[in-house]
Amino acid sequence: MISIDEAFAHLDDQIGPLPARRLPLREALGRVLAEDAFARVQLPPFRQSAMDGYAVALADLSDAAGPLRLAVTATSAAGPGGTEPLLPGSCQRIFTGAQVPEGADLVIRQEDVVRSDEGFIHISADAAARQRRGANIREAGEELTRGALVGRSGQRLTHGAIGALAMAGLHTVSLHRAPRVALLVTGDELRSADGDLTAGEVFDANTPLVTAWAAARGLDLVATIALPDDADLLTMTLAEAAVDLIITTGGASVGDRDHLRSSASAAGFTEHFWGVAQQPGKPTLFATRGTTLLLGLPGNPAAVFAGLATFGARLLSRLEGEREPAPRFARGRLAAAVRPNPARDLWLRCSLSFGDEGTALLSPLVRQQSHMLSNLLDCDAIARIPASAETLAAGAVVAWLRP
Repeated sequence: MISIDEAFAHLDDQIGPLPARRLPLREALGRVLAEDAFARVQLPPFRQSAMDGYAVALADLSDAAGPLRLAVTATSAAGPGGTEPLLPGSCQRIFTGAQVPEGADLVIRQEDVVRSDEGFIHISADAAARQRRGANIREAGEELTRGALVGRSGQRLTHGAIGALAMAGLHTVSLHRAPRVALLVTGDELRSADGDLTAGEVFDANTPLVTAWAAARGLDLVATIALPDDADLLTMTLAEAAVDLIITTGGASVGDRDHLRSSASAAGFTEHFWGVAQQPGKPTLFATRGTTLLLGLPGNPAAVFAGLATFGARLLSRLEGEREPAPRFARGRLAAAVRPNPARDLWLRCSLSFGDEGTALLSPLVRQQSHMLSNLLDCDAIARIPASAETLAAGAVVAWLRP
């Protein structure tokens, strides 16, 4: 049996990123950049007004001893087309995002002037004295120069990142493709929730659980297969799976009907670890066959939940080429005392809140046994409780992650 950190290290050693391909931004959400992305244009691309007002020259305001009157000679609005140069002693009406005309070096807010029906603006001496060169103007290239780095290789793209890349002129980006995943759910006792149970049966939570986890991460779940506890059938199914990642649930322990290890070996997989010092999920398996990865999780749904949040997240992170691999831990304080497992690290399901100073507070949920899932309706954090014979008091600082 190895530690959780040793298991992560095995995954890191065996997994590299999937090949890259260039895709349009509309298909990039949730994917990881395979190469740095650079701006095609400077931002802003031209001098822009930062608000609605009037483009003026500071020189026409500086010597004012009393109220000023400037003629409005043109209008500049956002959109295509050029602008007329600003004439001395005049101004131009301008709107947010519009190009600032040549000769103007500030935009005075429309609230600071009075416009007459005769086509003039009137500026008080106090308002004129408050103006500064460059006020309310976005200078060309002040945010980004052309060719500037806007996205780093290994960065997972959020909707905000996609907006930033689009503004920088990028229509396509190089991305690691999404892993192709097959799910094998084993167990004679499992039945779909769309039917009724007979004696000895339980409803299958693992198929909906893993399917939803895959969908939330934009994975290509190419096969979802329910299997009985049959060694030959499991071996054949594993041997025929031509995907990047196989996730199995059930059959991973040491019972007479737990066939995963022997079937994986018979199907040509090399085992890298089996047995992790954690609760739940001790009989977790990781094996490889060429470029195909196998993550074998126990059948207990809570172990599947914790395994996806930890080892499943690490596998995807490495396959997709993330620069900083998941899972990413934060630090928080326990809201109640916890009794650790003396021999194994404990993945503790918690509800998350924040104290007055922003400190993460982790409230352990009831019904923590590995066959129980009802507390997942309230679980938005998993705390890692180190193995210890000593009770952790409320307020103890522990690592936690979002599932």
